[in-house]
Amino acid sequence: MPELARELGIVLPAYAKAKLVDPDASQVTPLERRADAVVALEDANGDVVALLVIEVQLAVDDEKQFTWPLYLASVHARHRCRALLVVVTPFEAVAEWAARASATFQPPSAFRPIVLGPAEIPRIDDAEAAIASPELALLSAFVHGPKPDGDPVVRAAFQGVRSLESPLAGMYADLALVVLGEVARPFMEAVMAYPPGYQPMSDWAKKHYGEGLEKGLAQGSIGAARRAVLIAAEARGLELSATARARVEACADVATLEEWLRRVASATSESDVWPAD
Repeated sequence: MPELARELGIVLPAYAKAKLVDPDASQVTPLERRADAVVALEDANGDVVALLVIEVQLAVDDEKQFTWPLYLASVHARHRCRALLVVVTPFEAVAEWAARASATFQPPSAFRPIVLGPAEIPRIDDAEAAIASPELALLSAFVHGPKPDGDPVVRAAFQGVRSLESPLAGMYADLALVVLGEVARPFMEAVMAYPPGYQPMSDWAKKHYGEGLEKGLAQGSIGAARRAVLIAAEARGLELSATARARVEACADVATLEEWLRRVASATSESDVWPAD
């Protein structure tokens, strides 16, 4: 995320590329600690020069003053390079809490995560703006996507990610699935696919990658399938009538929704999806 880092004033060492790595922060003893995501920044030789440990925080949790240093220490010891904790939250009160230094970790040194909340990250819900700055749009989705009105932000983020070259597009899409979980899945299914040869990191992607859209939707809810049809239609630029939208919302059969989604993929008008009787 070099451009995003510069925009936010985060100073990073020189590197050639970024990739997702295993976010497992387990200890030697059988106590597992797992961050939401870990992004490794590599130089031109493929050596990791820095790690971004990403945590999405939706509520105040005082236990994190003990587990966050553990996450960072674990990946720091494993990769033996600079490590930064980045906390992303959609709530200002949580951002203020997260920015406080740990009172018990190596005093008098202050352990303070980098906190990105709604005050620092703009809401990007426009495809054109997301394509102009895909990384900032992705971070906007992390912050604003979990909110009740967050669907347009997540949709725009995937449209921005889709504009990137492979394998960066796959890496960022996977990062969105890791961080946002079920919030992101319908948009991923409708807007883009992983590039050939990409090895996904998220649990959902590992399960469904290469299995095709039909099986992926069959595992999901009716609501997710309905949303996928409508999102795909919007991504194709189809202007659906109120009747067509009502038809999608009323459908409770996954197989039917899958068929409509396949038609939307090549449709140029609403009639291509729902021919006149």
